[in-house]
Amino acid sequence: MRIVWLAVILLAACGDPTLSTTTLGADSSKNSDTASLDGAGDAGNDGLQAPDTQAEDLGAPDAAVQDDAPQDVAAQDVAPLDTAPADAALADTGVPDTSLADTADVAADVQTDTTVDSSSDAGKPAVSTVTGGHCDAPFALPATQPWKHNIATPLVTIQGGPNHRIRDVILPLGSAGQLRGHFTYGTLDSDLGDETVELWVQTCPGWVKWGAAQTDSNGYVYFDVPSSLPAGDYRVKIVVLGDQTVADGMIAAWPAGMQVIVTDIDGTLTTSDWQAVQDIIFGASAEMYPDANTAIQQFGKKDYRMVYLTGRPELVTRYSRNWLMDHDFPLGTVHVTDDIAQTMPTEAGVQKFKADFLAGLQSTVKLQLIAGFGNATTDIGAYYAVNLPKDKVFIIGTNAGANGSTPIISYTALLPQLYSWPAASQP
Repeated sequence: MRIVWLAVILLAACGDPTLSTTTLGADSSKNSDTASLDGAGDAGNDGLQAPDTQAEDLGAPDAAVQDDAPQDVAAQDVAPLDTAPADAALADTGVPDTSLADTADVAADVQTDTTVDSSSDAGKPAVSTVTGGHCDAPFALPATQPWKHNIATPLVTIQGGPNHRIRDVILPLGSAGQLRGHFTYGTLDSDLGDETVELWVQTCPGWVKWGAAQTDSNGYVYFDVPSSLPAGDYRVKIVVLGDQTVADGMIAAWPAGMQVIVTDIDGTLTTSDWQAVQDIIFGASAEMYPDANTAIQQFGKKDYRMVYLTGRPELVTRYSRNWLMDHDFPLGTVHVTDDIAQTMPTEAGVQKFKADFLAGLQSTVKLQLIAGFGNATTDIGAYYAVNLPKDKVFIIGTNAGANGSTPIISYTALLPQLYSWPAASQP
């Protein structure tokens, strides 16, 4: 049935190529999740097969929250975390409170721990600026543990490679939130239920284990993010201990006034909406516009924060993150739709989803949107809705210049302007 959903959603989500900013759609509820598209490759070639567990993905979203909260497994040396709810639009905190038991102060670990996989950066402050968590610290996988269910679980994992994903979290500095992971395998996106996973956070110069928990019966797991987390952008990994497969994501704790660049992916960084659909199905890598990565890299070099905001569904989070990583786009949070209605290439669909998401960030995180990139009239509408000026709304493709937006003739032609773009003034 999920394969039938996939065909329906592909046709629905692509829609009119002159309007669409999406490639795929999927209802966020578990019962209407589409197939995980196992066979599209691994993390090294942008697909959804079993990834290179050492790879650094960029982070991801989710499907609907299930009623049954996961069972926590006590972590080492930890004290109760601050579990004050974060803004639901940003951190998806309308889920049961599943605070980790017995954990040490996470913020203290983030700032002082240097015992886990330290790199050549050893001795530097763990978190000293808003770029906390950015370093090349290697990650050592924790030891494998036997499956809790030696019959049921192998029947899930044998169905194909993992399609694990994490919903990225952006929080106002000093606010608590919740990180959610979803663990599935194979073309049927079968859930890994009631198995142990560990959450690790890159703090520089190493990685800190925040705790362990068990997935619920639908493959979901929840970890609390404490309000005491210092300012920074943190790579995170949730490791399945039974087979050492990994989901990658990000937690951002931002002070008010962070300067942010937002960009769509399909038809904006890739050359078309349709190609990404085809590539995901057939296991290829979507074609990138020439110099798209070089253009976006300029913002990273100038210390702007990147937000990748796409009409894609949770299902293709892994593919999306790997594509960005493999094409050398700057590190940033990745955000996808919550339900099938939001993937529709209409004002009430993807335009409203993007506008509401960005407005939520402006309201709760108090960020400054500096520029937006897209290819569709729905991108233009979303950016105008949050008061981005026309000269900072960059549109490529058939809608370039529509509704007063700034046309991108090519990213190569845009480079001189971006080279001279002023550096960010971050708080």
